[in-house]
Amino acid sequence: MPTKKRTTQRSNRTSHPTEFPIVGIGASAGGLAALSELLNGLPADPNMAFVIISHMHPGHQSML
Repeated sequence: MPTKKRTTQRSNRTSHPTEFPIVGIGASAGGLAALSELLNGLPADPNMAFVIISHMHPGHQSML
């Protein structure tokens, strides 16, 4: 039985206006200054989403 040759098409994901990167950022409890500096250095519309996960010590008050 002859086999069919499969062709694949690559899509250009950046051409679709609703798609954008999601960036995950992790920081320890003492990372608030570094997170602030990072976010303040970004353009007003970076065209990406940020998910920030911070480790929090249960016995200390948070500044977040």
